[in-house]
Amino acid sequence: MSRLSIFCLCLLLAGGNAFVNTRPNLQLKKSSHNTKTTKALNVIPEAFTDTPETARTYFYIWFFGGQGGATVALGQFPKQFSKFKSLYDMSDEGPTAAGETVGLSPLCLYPRDICKADVDQVLSNKLSVEQMVEKGPKPNYLSEKGYLCFDSFADANKKCDPLTIRAV
Repeated sequence: MSRLSIFCLCLLLAGGNAFVNTRPNLQLKKSSHNTKTTKALNVIPEAFTDTPETARTYFYIWFFGGQGGATVALGQFPKQFSKFKSLYDMSDEGPTAAGETVGLSPLCLYPRDICKADVDQVLSNKLSVEQMVEKGPKPNYLSEKGYLCFDSFADANKKCDPLTIRAV
């Protein structure tokens, strides 16, 4: 058995009592005879948890239902990693103007800083968004409906630095 499966098994066994009331009953009101009236506090309404077994059932439903987000994240990781690698491959492509840089934060994870002259070249493009969409490729549904996609934007700025186009 792998370490991961042992860890998951321990989590399931430890989480089996998640909806059982482990707190002592709280005092809600006092009568004149100094007797305590108490009521059990449950995490979910009593209508759903008649017994600890039904509470455990709800725990497993919610626990495994929440794993869907992790599955989506694991499915997207290879795509995001390939985009990250292609960003680093762009650092040596295309013409770049030397000079003063913008000062990108290292947290942006760009392989190098981009020049202000490159940014000005991209921003000084005379084509409107409508013209970029009309003349550029239409790889998806939104671009066919008139929205600007990256491929059309990159096609309209062919002579510019690819890393700067990606940054803008």
